[in-house]
Amino acid sequence: ASTLSSLTVSQPYKILAGGYHIRAGGTSASSPMVAGVAALYLQKNPTATSSQLKQAIINCSYNDVFTTTSLPNYRWGYGKLDAFKMMTCGTIPNNIKQLTLNDGLNVFPNPFDKETTISFTNTGEKTISIYNATGELIFTDVCHTSSYLLSKNNFASGVYFLMCSEKTTTYRMKIIVL
Repeated sequence: ASTLSSLTVSQPYKILAGGYHIRAGGTSASSPMVAGVAALYLQKNPTATSSQLKQAIINCSYNDVFTTTSLPNYRWGYGKLDAFKMMTCGTIPNNIKQLTLNDGLNVFPNPFDKETTISFTNTGEKTISIYNATGELIFTDVCHTSSYLLSKNNFASGVYFLMCSEKTTTYRMKIIVL
């Protein structure tokens, strides 16, 4: 109750009408997200069995400071689902580097409405590719500087996957267009 009271004062947009429930929290948010990712996985892999789907969900989850490393547990299950990893059948090609925050690539603002800036730690040539949620390449360009201005242009609102490839490394990041 104290959380609801403090949020009602400090962040009222997070509280649903009536003041009894926090917006988009818990299983009310996670269940439809997992179901949506499962539907995308089955669309990409129409012959997958229910066991293969379950293994993809379990194998493509990750832990962080909120989930801790003692997974599975009653609160987080197997962790947080990585939809991009799941769409690539749980495998990441050898030349893709998993990023931690601000490790070689930064996108700000993200989510964005009109445009966002992609910043790199180096100025070498990079290929910028953007994929939609089903893995279809929808945009590509080359960058020769340490930053790139990405405009919304004809992107529909939604989640996209940004991949930036240079000589020896490919970075990936989820971006959201409002």
